[in-house]
Amino acid sequence: ISILEGMQKANRAVTAAVLPTVVTLDVVETKTVQNSPLEGFPWFFFGNPGGEGDKDKEQQDKDEPKREYKSEGLGSGVIIRKSGDTYYLLTNHHVAGSANDIQVKMYDGREFTGKLVGGDERKDIALVSFESKDASIPVARMGDSDSVQTGDIVFAVGSPLGYMSSVTQGIISA
Repeated sequence: ISILEGMQKANRAVTAAVLPTVVTLDVVETKTVQNSPLEGFPWFFFGNPGGEGDKDKEQQDKDEPKREYKSEGLGSGVIIRKSGDTYYLLTNHHVAGSANDIQVKMYDGREFTGKLVGGDERKDIALVSFESKDASIPVARMGDSDSVQTGDIVFAVGSPLGYMSSVTQGIISA
């Protein structure tokens, strides 16, 4: 029992250290699409009966009305660096890579406006920054991935489906 109690104490210590560095990202992507009543089935098989199939694509795009819509999403990130008043966090490209608006929500409820710094769609990684003069914002201590081995204990910390501060334990499987 004392070994299990020791493991529980260690799990709690790791969680207490990491959770404050994990953020929830609320993102909004504004998309513009063609708004054509004849778009879609069955015209994509047979061509447009109005004879517009002969128009060049660029002219057709100008003629058809467009509409905007906002696509909202959620994701997680971890604060990895501070430089002056700028904080940087890692997240997934599928979360923030196309976002027009990024809201960063801290573990303690504070919110900041984020800005996409860059990303790599193929590797599904993105870097987001936000500004704050608050020096108490914690930054995660990064480990050495070269020392990780199969069978090592790991934690997945994040905000899946909007659930703040989710922690799951597992092992490195390969």
